[in-house]
Amino acid sequence: ESPPLLLLLGPYSAGKTTFIEHLVGKKFPGERIGPEPTTDKFVAIMNGEEERIVPGNALTVTPGTPFNGLQKFGNNFLTRFEGSQVKDSQLLKSLTIIDTPGVLSGVKQTQGRAYKYEDVLDWFAERSDMIILLFDVQKLDISDEMGALIKNIQRHADKIRVVLNKADSISHQNLLKVYGALLWSLGRVITTPEVTRVYIGSFWRIPLKNEETRSLMEQEMTDLLLDLGALP
Repeated sequence: ESPPLLLLLGPYSAGKTTFIEHLVGKKFPGERIGPEPTTDKFVAIMNGEEERIVPGNALTVTPGTPFNGLQKFGNNFLTRFEGSQVKDSQLLKSLTIIDTPGVLSGVKQTQGRAYKYEDVLDWFAERSDMIILLFDVQKLDISDEMGALIKNIQRHADKIRVVLNKADSISHQNLLKVYGALLWSLGRVITTPEVTRVYIGSFWRIPLKNEETRSLMEQEMTDLLLDLGALP
């Protein structure tokens, strides 16, 4: 039986790659980091016997993986899907992470994509055990495109969690303002009565440096890891 799936969604440059690195505990094959949009693929970061990239076509026919159903999206999608096998990551022994292309603003979001992004995203959301929306504390604006994608998957609202990333870079007072603004923005696109759980932290290699918020963030980041560990 395949491990639980964690689906990761967010605007480009929100820190998804370094967030995954933090969870996995190391770099992973095929990772790309940069100020411009770097991940234009769906990537399954998973446990493996050796560190390697597995092409999407091969992954959908690999026994013991849950990706067989992705064949219906055709070769245009499968060339934009790959597996990143990581050796000796404790987390990945009990969890597979699905990284998604960073959400862009305006026509860039759909330009040049020869497959239906929203349909693929919905396929993963349906099968995921948790969906994390990742936002950068410095760039909080939820674009129309990001809002539309959240609405598209909000029937899975019970699985949705939010991470406010890079929160170590602002003061406690500003963090309260940003947190309030995020909840207000989310309330406009996630219309369920329950308040979505928001984890506050700085998920990357650099240790926390803001003494004012350190204990809060350490607790929040630990809570997230515990919640991931408790997935069925």
